[in-house]
Amino acid sequence: MKKFFILVVFLAGFYACHHEYRYGYLKTDNIEYYPDSLEVVANTNCNDIIHTKYGVPWASVPIQGVAGTPPIFFSIKSISSENGEGEKMKKYLKIRGDGVFYLYPFDTYNDIPVGEYRISIIIENDNDRREFDNVFKIIVKQ
Repeated sequence: MKKFFILVVFLAGFYACHHEYRYGYLKTDNIEYYPDSLEVVANTNCNDIIHTKYGVPWASVPIQGVAGTPPIFFSIKSISSENGEGEKMKKYLKIRGDGVFYLYPFDTYNDIPVGEYRISIIIENDNDRREFDNVFKIIVKQ
């Protein structure tokens, strides 16, 4: 009986040590950007000294409705546009840890063509990964 009890305790301990536990959570049921768009000027010859002369990026508002066990990572999944120039936008667009988009000033208006760009993102932590399509829009104006 004693050997059986030791065997049961050993097997229970083995199972507890080798069972994969998932700690934490990621809740993204109600994510949104408000406002959900950002307008930038493509012409660097304008009077926008903050962005053109000093290189300060345009910034969006932080994303709302994300909760979870830190660290939470944000990344850009894809950028689509009507003119098919999403890859050019990706060169200048970055996303920060709270979901803020930063668009760094580009050299000339030819770098990123005028138009609307839709951004899809990935939100993930150690436990989960979620993808969201077309959550933010950047409008590049002349």
